[in-house]
Amino acid sequence: MSRPSLIRALAVVIGMVLLAAACGQKPNVHLGGPGGGAVGGVMPSEGMSETFVDADGDGIDDNTGLTQDQFDQQVARAGAGDGGGQGAGAAGGDGGGAAAGAGTPAGSGGGGGSGGGGAGGGGGGGGGANPPPGPGDSTGVTDDTITIGIHAPLTGAAPLPSESFRRGKDQYWSLHKVAGRQVKVEFRDDKYNPSSASQVCQELVSRVKVFLLIGAGGTDQIAECARVAANAGVPYLSAGVTELRLNQLPNYFALSKSYGQQMPLLMQMINKEVKPTNKLVGLIASNTANFDDAVQAFDAAAKKSALTPKIYRPSKQASDGELAGIANSMSADGVTVATPVMAPTQWIKLASNPQMRSVRWRGIGITMGLNTVATAVCESSGGAVDKAAFFSPWMGLNMSGQVDPNFAEGGGKDDIEWSLWGLNKTIHAAFKKMGGNLTRQAFAQAMTGGISSGIYPDLRHTQSNHFGATSVNVLRLSCGSKPAQFRSEKADTFRKSF
Repeated sequence: MSRPSLIRALAVVIGMVLLAAACGQKPNVHLGGPGGGAVGGVMPSEGMSETFVDADGDGIDDNTGLTQDQFDQQVARAGAGDGGGQGAGAAGGDGGGAAAGAGTPAGSGGGGGSGGGGAGGGGGGGGGANPPPGPGDSTGVTDDTITIGIHAPLTGAAPLPSESFRRGKDQYWSLHKVAGRQVKVEFRDDKYNPSSASQVCQELVSRVKVFLLIGAGGTDQIAECARVAANAGVPYLSAGVTELRLNQLPNYFALSKSYGQQMPLLMQMINKEVKPTNKLVGLIASNTANFDDAVQAFDAAAKKSALTPKIYRPSKQASDGELAGIANSMSADGVTVATPVMAPTQWIKLASNPQMRSVRWRGIGITMGLNTVATAVCESSGGAVDKAAFFSPWMGLNMSGQVDPNFAEGGGKDDIEWSLWGLNKTIHAAFKKMGGNLTRQAFAQAMTGGISSGIYPDLRHTQSNHFGATSVNVLRLSCGSKPAQFRSEKADTFRKSF
């Protein structure tokens, strides 16, 4: 592959680090609070029309905020005089079932305790406990299969290496089942565009009827699809990126530490490994609102660690000239240790600037830690970036044989496939906690409490905090390897301190 083509392919990681879309909700759609209830919701079965109205074609009823299935269920209950026990605060709650567990999306079925319900969803549920008894929403589950959905940007601004992704999404499940069922993975290209993401996620939720939804890249697409999933009561997962807006969605679960959560650990690593004599640490973060929480956390963590932060905010689509200006400023300021939170293609250009050859790079994840990035940046910088280190949800591919030999048995070969293996293994750990109760409510409750995959960090989500990753893995750049790659040693795995 030519270097320009390779660099274009690298830009998929932009999806991990770019602007989160700030999207509103439809009327009468309200998200559950920490106890699984909704805030200020409606009782859709009270006087509701028997006609499903979807003028904008998003799969959600314009009047009640329900999906087609939820709407039909409410109409059927209203006709049967069923409505007893429906929580007044849960838009689309099933009624009559046990209260949803911590963070369970309102309206996903099974919600609302007996009596008037109210803002707390009829009493909430215990985080980390066994799955709640009683009826629930098993959309996406049949006697033989469980269907989950994944969206990612294969086309658009930056194509993902599609073959690795298409192979990787199924490799883990080719060797594992859930309660005797085969897991089917439905993939959609979101075209690196929030509007396209909304369309494909609506399709996955309303037509394909997936059990849960995963965002594999693109923070703005993740934000949009998390909103779509929340409105339909579908659990949504992604690697930790920003917390802005996502921390308001009870159906959202981060599978690794958020940008802000990683900053104190980053400063520990800098002080231990590459402490600058002038105490200056640079942050180059694209000038998007979605990175503001990362910038604030970097600034606070640096000062708390007796370091002096220098912040640079190039535009999201910075030109070569703008990046050269950043390099000039960093050189003039005397910055010798720096963290990039930007598109990998831009970091490759910046790191290859002659004025940056002496900079030692330490960073958070997910930003630069893919082997396609390693190959390009080692080549373009002449090896100047050797020994750069970045946090990551997963450890280096070189450790896959030690950590999980089944990865090779399943046909796994590259680090993209390895990352998907770890993601699916984490999801499987939650499924194992559910026993035979294959409902979305049980999955949401299983995600609170302890989850361990041995690849991704252990998760300790609570009712009020779905950013509960406990550690990071460290990837270290080896330009001397053939080909150049990110590697980890045992001491780099599941780090909680430095």
